[in-house]
Amino acid sequence: MKGYLNNPEANAKAFKGGWFMTGDVGVVHPDGYIKIKDRSKDVIINGGENICSKDLEHVLLHHPGVADTMVVGMPHRHWGEMPCAFLVAKYKAAEVCKDEVVAFCRERSNKSEKLMCCAWKLAGLWAYIGTDT
Repeated sequence: MKGYLNNPEANAKAFKGGWFMTGDVGVVHPDGYIKIKDRSKDVIINGGENICSKDLEHVLLHHPGVADTMVVGMPHRHWGEMPCAFLVAKYKAAEVCKDEVVAFCRERSNKSEKLMCCAWKLAGLWAYIGTDT
């Protein structure tokens, strides 16, 4: 990659010592394999705790009513950021409530207790389902 077109500021941030810094966060296993966990820009910082959006997405995708999901950091006045999930339902999305999704996640991940809100994609539109402030 040569760089960003007509954007020297982005190039200065992205390239260090001739290397393109992707922002990927990974783990090197003892056998030498590398597993990409997330992108550093996607890490949600919640009161000093780092929450990997991909980990929450993985848990949400195991919910029987969820076809697809994306978790992002939502600004929070006290904690800095809180996870917010955008969900695409497999079917009958109106019958799946936020509390049920959060309870499902809490059974499977200690980070899911931080899940703040959900938005379901219904008939091509996003329906915002609650928030805790």
